[in-house]
Amino acid sequence: MQTGYRFRCYPTPAQQAILLRWIGCQRFVYNAKVGEDRYYRAFQRKALVLVGQDSPIDQEYARYKNAELTPWLFEIPSQVLRNGAVRWKQAYSRFFQKLGGRPTIQRRSGPLSIWLTSELFWFQPILRRHRGATPSSTS
Repeated sequence: MQTGYRFRCYPTPAQQAILLRWIGCQRFVYNAKVGEDRYYRAFQRKALVLVGQDSPIDQEYARYKNAELTPWLFEIPSQVLRNGAVRWKQAYSRFFQKLGGRPTIQRRSGPLSIWLTSELFWFQPILRRHRGATPSSTS
């Protein structure tokens, strides 16, 4: 059984800029996967039906990292980009299970969210002491 936690954080302005950049790059990969799927489905209707091949449904994202066209993707951790492809794959799986529609382009408006896995982010508990308590006192 997988366990996940949902947190609300209040980042500093510098952290906010980094997170917004990561969210934008994750959305770019997701939208590129949606566009790729649309292209393959249109191509499949014309040519691949004759051969009998299906369009690929994978989680690859490395083909979108191009030094000339998308140099900003090299500054982003690969886990963030991978999570954009994973989110697309999960949306497509939900479509096949008839739990939702086909994945569509994500817009910049609306609530923003990002998956931060334990590879990138961790919480360190802060121990708070009650007033008047000292480390040597026992209760």
